[in-house]
Amino acid sequence: MAPTTRNALHAAHATTGLTQIFSSKVADYVAARPGYPAALFDWLRHQTGLPAGTPVADVAAGTGLFTQGLLGLGWQVTAVEPSDAMRAAADATCRTHAGYTSLAGTAEALPLADGSHHLLGAAQAAHWFDTTPTLAEFKRVLVPGGWLVLATNDRVMADPLHQAFDAWCTEFGGAARQALVAHEQARDALALFGGAPVQTATWPHVQWLDADGLLALLRSRSGMPAPGSAAAAELAGRVTAWVPAGERVAVRYVSTAHLGRIGPAA
Repeated sequence: MAPTTRNALHAAHATTGLTQIFSSKVADYVAARPGYPAALFDWLRHQTGLPAGTPVADVAAGTGLFTQGLLGLGWQVTAVEPSDAMRAAADATCRTHAGYTSLAGTAEALPLADGSHHLLGAAQAAHWFDTTPTLAEFKRVLVPGGWLVLATNDRVMADPLHQAFDAWCTEFGGAARQALVAHEQARDALALFGGAPVQTATWPHVQWLDADGLLALLRSRSGMPAPGSAAAAELAGRVTAWVPAGERVAVRYVSTAHLGRIGPAA
């Protein structure tokens, strides 16, 4: 990980700490963050060959968007999430699945036993991890040769909507948003595989949002103004001017999964 950009990220979120950034954004996260296409999970089952009942974990599980897909494969899924509010949202969605459990923890200090899991997943989260301690934890927790999957929903930046979205984030996101963008640009998420071979697959993905949904998606991003502020009101005006009343817009993504086997700890 790039230490300089990570230090800036910590400084920008000194009040909450990195693990609690989204605790106040749960409602917006649930309302507007996209899930992941079924084809991604079909591919994951085919590539890993892991049978139903296999213990796996979703690291930095958030509200459980990726967790739900893992549970759909019949695996025993532990959602690891440091924010109590985010984890409660995941529990509300996933607790009816017999194979589900959740624990408080971070990628750098997983609350999981040595050699206890056959696959670890992290969706839309790897850029928050500190690479060196996280890789050590992945090696500790996985069975020898266990799987790691990193998934993202990457916005289609040729789309004018996403260009407007980025402009709004730049204008209203402040120093915290700038620190995250700089960190993401310097970040090599594939370093979490520790040099192991990685296979990558992509799928088109789309969600349809009205003005309220698009505004919730913006507010769910780190650094964006909280509801009730003057900046939030101005941002809402920009969004409602973009999306006509009663209409929805297509928010287009490319869903990407990186998959590889992680060697045992040294």
